[in-house]
Amino acid sequence: MMCLDFADGAECTYPRTFLVLDTDVQSNQISLLNISSVKKKEHKLLYSSNLNVVKFKPPFYLKSFVKLDSLYVIEYFPDLVNKVMDGGQTLDPLELTNIQFRYNSYLTDNEVNSVFYQIDKVRSLNAL
Repeated sequence: MMCLDFADGAECTYPRTFLVLDTDVQSNQISLLNISSVKKKEHKLLYSSNLNVVKFKPPFYLKSFVKLDSLYVIEYFPDLVNKVMDGGQTLDPLELTNIQFRYNSYLTDNEVNSVFYQIDKVRSLNAL
């Protein structure tokens, strides 16, 4: 879990869960999507910008959905491994492939807020 300001520019003051959507080794960047628990937000599954994560455990502990309308790109640095959930257990590979496919499909017909964070900003927001 990490504290990153919202992709629309609003300040975030609490840690949130993210899913690594893609890694770009050449540019030393990772792309993240925000994950949120379904609890008390079931109505948000009706939004086309949100996708239910069917096989959420591991690494997520609660029924979850992924927000397709906001992309977070951050520079990779070794301390990020300290933010990995559930001892590094990964999401089901087919579930991840489905999320990647649905994100790319969403991207072709919808606007996605995208924000880039340099190492120093990620460190300052997360005390790393």
